[in-house]
Order: sequence, then C-alpha cells, then structure tokens
Amino acid sequence: MTACSNQTTATQTDTTADKPPVQEVTPVEKEDGRVVEVSLGEDNQDQIKSILAKADSMDGVEDHQVHKCAGCQLNMDGNADYAIHIAGYELHHCSSDCRSNFLKDPENRILALSSRVE
Repeated sequence: MTACSNQTTATQTDTTADKPPVQEVTPVEKEDGRVVEVSLGEDNQDQIKSILAKADSMDGVEDHQVHKCAGCQLNMDGNADYAIHIAGYELHHCSSDCRSNFLKDPENRILALSSRVE
C-alpha cells in the first residue's frame, strides 16, 4: 500500500504554511460527517474553476468529479467516501486526514494544482 503523498515528514516542509489563507471557509456537513459543500470567495473563482475543469478531464471523462486525491496533488487515487463539493465539482481524497488538511486552505490548495494539470 502506498502512503499518502500529502503526509509531511521531518525532511519535508509544507510550503502552504507560509502563505496566508485566501479566505476562511466553513464546510457544511451532513449528519454522517461527510463534507457536502465548501464555499469559495469571489476573487479566484474563474481560475479555480479552470483548474478544476482540467483536473476533472485528466481521467478522460468530464463528469465534474476529480477522482485523484486533490490533497495529494493528484498523485493518489481518491475515494468518494472522503469527497468534498466545491465550485460545482466533487473532489475525492484518499483519506479523512488528507481531506481535513485540504479543508484548512482549499483555495490555495486548488491553486497549487495548476502546475499538475497543465
């Protein structure tokens, strides 16, 4: 089994730690705890939607679902059990920890995917 590439070790650094969050977001959750929707600010919506559209098409199907783990920079397979809905897309994550880390700053984490989807 491959470990989540989003996990940091003593030799890795989290480059998003030095960046202030674009906007604080509050996820809305269903009773079972699964995140349903994350609202974004207006500033980066067009750029974020463009990145998500490219990430969506990486599997050859444009279905508004990103099946690779968005928290792992699209390096791992995601799981719908750890999905979030954001800007009209469903982003799958490989684990609840990865999803939780992603939710700390979803806008900057999506913007960081731009180099992976080009």
